[in-house]
Amino acid sequence: MQWYDAYLHWNKKAQNNIQTLSVSEKDIWTPILSAKSLSKSPVQKVDHCYQVKCHLSSDGEVMYSMLCTFTVDCLDNSLHWAFETKDCPLRIFTPEYDINQLSLFHFQRRLSYSVAGVLPYKITSFQMAIVNNSVSPEFRMDIVVERMVGPHLVVFFILILILMTLNLMITWFRIDTTVRAVTSITSLALHAIYTVILYWYANTKMHPASCLANILLGSLIITIILIGVLVYSMNITKQSSMGVPHALQKCYQSVTKIAILKAFLKLGYLNINDQLIKPSKKSSSAGFSNHVDHIESTSKDTAIIEQTEDSEEGDVDPTKLKWNVLIQPFDRIIFCGIAIAYALMLLVLFLA
Repeated sequence: MQWYDAYLHWNKKAQNNIQTLSVSEKDIWTPILSAKSLSKSPVQKVDHCYQVKCHLSSDGEVMYSMLCTFTVDCLDNSLHWAFETKDCPLRIFTPEYDINQLSLFHFQRRLSYSVAGVLPYKITSFQMAIVNNSVSPEFRMDIVVERMVGPHLVVFFILILILMTLNLMITWFRIDTTVRAVTSITSLALHAIYTVILYWYANTKMHPASCLANILLGSLIITIILIGVLVYSMNITKQSSMGVPHALQKCYQSVTKIAILKAFLKLGYLNINDQLIKPSKKSSSAGFSNHVDHIESTSKDTAIIEQTEDSEEGDVDPTKLKWNVLIQPFDRIIFCGIAIAYALMLLVLFLA
């Protein structure tokens, strides 16, 4: 800071043709600085000033320099924002300064900042101006602060995408194979572990990460649903006497009649080469078989699953249908539902 003090007095001494000025500290006005923010943050103060230097000239000009630390939390709680910029207008002023003494006030554009939470800040704009000259000088600094995206969130986001892909792949493994069971259990374990970790991180480190935690929780719920389908299928295939629900049979008949979905629903699994549906012209009134071997049933609850659509392979023999044949089109529908759910989650994340 630099100003002209017309009331300053000093003692001039000359020794060996060298003139020295000595001024008592009580004769030099030292500013008491204050800081305020234009936001509603209650935290605003000057912590301390140090490295004070004062240079005097014979015409009464005073150059006073010091290094001060200002605490102005114009961002409210730094845990509650990320991925965006914040305008941080800061005003440094001294209420006791005499405007008549003001000749020149210079505030160096050197600003250091601390790391809040986990992620650092980046100052993208820094402007200064003198305001409120009529009463006491205020020096306003308009600072635009951007919180940089930290590696922690990037790692979590990539991990979420990997787990989403894993859930989508589950529906492309045949439901009665070990590959699907192992993949489902692995996905469930990873989802549970990282959901707990991410919620802890959001609550203790940075609250915006809770959005990622909510997405991971939604993916965990989808994984639980896939596990439920797997367990139900295992019960069906292990108990030949257990009939297929009539509602599921009706749903199978309905979805396989839709011409638009016919080609997609016929897509096979990744871990099987043989077709599950064998073409046959044979008609039968026997019940649904859960295994390859034919099991007769007269129960109405396990009624015939009729294949009424005309296809290139011909009519499907209801007695030869296995549980995998029934579940295959539903796996394709589940895949589409999961993909749509994930797309909506990511859309909400980036648009929120």
